[in-house]
Amino acid sequence: MNILQKEFEMKCFKHPELPIQFINMQQNIDILDQQSVYLCEMCLSENLTIQPTQFISIKQIIENGEKQIIQQWPPLNNYQILQDLILKIKERQDKKSIESQITRFFAELKEEIIQQIDIYQKKIMNNVYNHSQILEQYQKISKINQLRDILIESKQNPQSKIQDLKRLLVDLQQEKEKNTTLLAGILNRSSLLDDQFKEENLNSFKSYALSFFKKLDIFCVENPQDIDQHQINFKDNYKDTQQLMKLKQIEMCFNEEQKPTNLRLKSNTILVYDEQSSNGLNRFGFVNPPIDKQKITRIQFKVLQHNCQVGLGICFAKTIQNKSYQFQYDQIGNGYYIISSNGYSWSHSRKDQHYLQKSFNFTKDHIICIEFNPIKKQLKFYNKFNSAKYNLDIEIPQNDELVFCVVLHVKGDEVEIINNQVDLNTIEFD
Repeated sequence: MNILQKEFEMKCFKHPELPIQFINMQQNIDILDQQSVYLCEMCLSENLTIQPTQFISIKQIIENGEKQIIQQWPPLNNYQILQDLILKIKERQDKKSIESQITRFFAELKEEIIQQIDIYQKKIMNNVYNHSQILEQYQKISKINQLRDILIESKQNPQSKIQDLKRLLVDLQQEKEKNTTLLAGILNRSSLLDDQFKEENLNSFKSYALSFFKKLDIFCVENPQDIDQHQINFKDNYKDTQQLMKLKQIEMCFNEEQKPTNLRLKSNTILVYDEQSSNGLNRFGFVNPPIDKQKITRIQFKVLQHNCQVGLGICFAKTIQNKSYQFQYDQIGNGYYIISSNGYSWSHSRKDQHYLQKSFNFTKDHIICIEFNPIKKQLKFYNKFNSAKYNLDIEIPQNDELVFCVVLHVKGDEVEIINNQVDLNTIEFD
């Protein structure tokens, strides 16, 4: 006899031949009669108005309440929070997200600050909001263990069980707004550290680690619940690395002033080849703001229309302007690093990566992500449609402005900048 059969043998009040299997969690639970608190399968089949979030399986509570989040418990204003907490627990169990990023970050940093790295690695790793901590906080807020105790208490008569259950449900219904806020806070706090340990944030900090390593204490909150109080904030604590955080606040757009006449802005993020050019050469469009040559920067483009060839990458602004925005491809040294939709790569400095079909193809509706990486001196490309990847080795100009760019070839070619830094930060370029 399993625990459900042994400890919970109540029969349905309305259908005495059937066992109780569910708890009624409707909004008006405080005015329900005692016989409506517990439900059997027949009760649900007879009342088609009850939504999935308005009842909960007793078996699920008893068997799984201690080891997983129950999607319908406690009553909330936003059940997506529970879905996100379930995903967060899975991420922590897989141990493939923030832990691996932290380990990789410190492994590289050890070469520069060997004597300090081990201390701070242990501090930060100890303060990751792991899956067990998320579950523990959920159990505390939701009172799921209190519910479980009521259900499996064998010495208590059914009427007492119902009274205790009703009191608990009434309390939680009254605390829905508070509990929604608390569980959202857990999700936000656990996500905060994830966001701070994005690869580009780590690489930016690494450049300044030797002079600022003591300020790593901002990550070392002894109590994970206090993360939101410390407000890990690179802008306030690392004045010299705040440009990485600013990137998330600045939307990229096409440069209205620096473009040839045959390219037109449909909006600040959409560029179209508007008319046939007599020479077909004026095709470069620049992106604002210019690239900071000292930090990792990412952008993503969507190809809206593709009638011939579309090129995406970076270029030297003054050099391209001096060439009247013409795309000259016969030899290296023309001031750009791009890939084109026919799979060719084009390089300013490497003959073995110039005018050769070495990249991947892309076409209409494909979204191409680009990462400028000054540390590795590479321009990295990623096609969201099929996860194709390609890297160009680059040389960074000292006396010229560096900008992201598009190259449009014929009338109707059209490209859009997608400003979604959160989404872009999830791309694995390597």
